[in-house]
Amino acid sequence: MVTLPLLVGFLGFLSTTSPETSQAPFQTRVDPACERALPTSVVQQVSGRAGITLIPRDPRTGAHGTCNYALGGRTVILSMAINPLTNPAFYESYQRNCSYDTPAVRVPGVGDEALVCSAYGGGADHAVVVHKGRVVIVLQSTKSLDPQSNRFRHSYFTTDQLTVLAPTVVQKL
Repeated sequence: MVTLPLLVGFLGFLSTTSPETSQAPFQTRVDPACERALPTSVVQQVSGRAGITLIPRDPRTGAHGTCNYALGGRTVILSMAINPLTNPAFYESYQRNCSYDTPAVRVPGVGDEALVCSAYGGGADHAVVVHKGRVVIVLQSTKSLDPQSNRFRHSYFTTDQLTVLAPTVVQKL
């Protein structure tokens, strides 16, 4: 049984720690390999936007990927997931997600196979899925949110722009 002085002491400790420290399980550092795999300068050049930075993975903010690129350090515009392919049959699930709403379009000359998806996983976000050896890479754009209507507007990246980014990542593997 927890005694009152112990509980008060623990609560006092929590109140003196910074939010970053107390939420550490939800915050991780940016993996240095992200900048090597897909430099922010390349993302900025392809997108035509300045001020893009890498931010840590944090599903609460929409930063779901292994590497997450954001405008002003806050608004996630691009996520890159790099996943090991432990079983070749698992790639079929990526293909299904890519062809969920509309047929996937093959991209020749990128990895073992690359697919352009206009609605990955049934969502409205554009994506490119690349299979190379025992790795699957998913580059996925997010959509901008209209704060007044609370509706999604356009994707930050077109499928053409994602197709330009994909070979950069594949070359680094």
